[in-house]
Amino acid sequence: MTEALSLAFFVASAELEPQLSERVLVIDDPFSSQDRSRRAATQQTIRRLATRSAQTVVLSHDKRFLRDLWDKFEPAQRRALQVARVSDRCSTISEWHIEAETTEEYFQRVNKLKLYRDEGEGSAREIVALLRPVLEESLRYRFPGSFPSTEALGNYIARIRNCDTANPISALLQVLDKYDDINDYSVCYHHADGTQASTEEPNPSELTSYVRLTLQLVNAY
Repeated sequence: MTEALSLAFFVASAELEPQLSERVLVIDDPFSSQDRSRRAATQQTIRRLATRSAQTVVLSHDKRFLRDLWDKFEPAQRRALQVARVSDRCSTISEWHIEAETTEEYFQRVNKLKLYRDEGEGSAREIVALLRPVLEESLRYRFPGSFPSTEALGNYIARIRNCDTANPISALLQVLDKYDDINDYSVCYHHADGTQASTEEPNPSELTSYVRLTLQLVNAY
């Protein structure tokens, strides 16, 4: 709550700054334990401030948040840098290949699902929490621009269900029931506005069947 209030105060102060177009804004880890909708709202706020300030610098350890923010800006408007430690007393700033590194993170998640399916390796709670993010990222990679990173799998399913037949994503209509099944199964294990995530441990056999289905949908056999 303290972090949220601090961010709100910072945003309010920035928006009231009469010379904002001449200021450089530095935003350090602008969120803490936020759910999806609040993270999306934070990204939108940063974008709004960035269009009005001379320059906006966002610092964070959360690669997914930074990638989502990165995707909201045109190539000429953005640059990714990282601080790398050279020694105990020295660090350097260098280019960060954000797209390559965050794409690798997706494949790491897929590999975790494979290990659970094949070897039973990993925490059931961790694995069930990976199902929706893996499907969401897979859809964003396969259909660039069709699935906003600010939305969740349930929104993606609605987009597919209501799409025009000329839309490339209409090809997913034939497997939409499978996306629905996974979403319905996994949603209770995620925090959402006004609800509490289930504390019940997933049944290993049932979870394995949904992991297998998820891997089939992302074609990661």
